[in-house]
Order: sequence, then C-alpha cells, then structure tokens
Amino acid sequence: MKRDPPPPQVHLSDDRALILTDISGSVTRCPIDALLENTHEFWMQLQVHCVAECCGFDAFGWHASDIIAAFNASPYADTRDRLIQLRHHIANLPDPILASTKLNQFVDRNDFTILLDHAILSLRVRSRDD
Repeated sequence: MKRDPPPPQVHLSDDRALILTDISGSVTRCPIDALLENTHEFWMQLQVHCVAECCGFDAFGWHASDIIAAFNASPYADTRDRLIQLRHHIANLPDPILASTKLNQFVDRNDFTILLDHAILSLRVRSRDD
C-alpha cells in the first residue's frame, strides 16, 4: 500500500514543528519579495542548512539559537523591529497565499505570520537575556 508523504513542516525547536498548510489548489499568490528587502540580511544569515534558492524554507534554521545568530550577524540593530514591521505588512495582505522567489517558497499567509512571530519572540527572549 502506497503511503502519502508526510505534510511539509518547519522545525521551530527540537520538540515543536509547524505543519505547513497545503496550498496546492491555490491559484492566486501575492508576491512579497519587495516587502522582504528591509530584512534581506537577516534572511541571508538564517540560511544554515542550505540556500533558499535550492531548498526554500528547509534552508533556514528556525530554532531560536539560529534566529539569534542571524540577528547577531545582521548589520542592523533594529532587525527585530524590521521583522515586526514585515509581520504587520504580511498580515494585512489581501491574498492568503504568498509567493517569494527570494525565499523560494509559496506559503500560506498565516503560516508565514507564525514563523515571523516565532522569530520575533526568539529575539525578544534574547534581548531579555542580555
């Protein structure tokens, strides 16, 4: 008997994963690359497993330690604020499916918002520890 492959997921920690929403039937996609420009360096530094051009979200390290390392390597001290601003823009987009060539990903808007919330929270926890 042939088994269906497991749904795609993003590992946020050793014991927590976000199961990505199936968007295979969606036709309309909202491009977000212009919105990502302000956080470009963060995304570049978050690529720890591969590069986005090859692996999409699988290229990124989503554990808090990876997010903090990407923040520390970013030349912008206000990276967390930039992510908050990006999250606000993403949450207010009219289409539920997002498209990014920079991240090499089609993704449900709610899923991407969850990932941004996770990154923002990871950086908030980091700033409390400093």
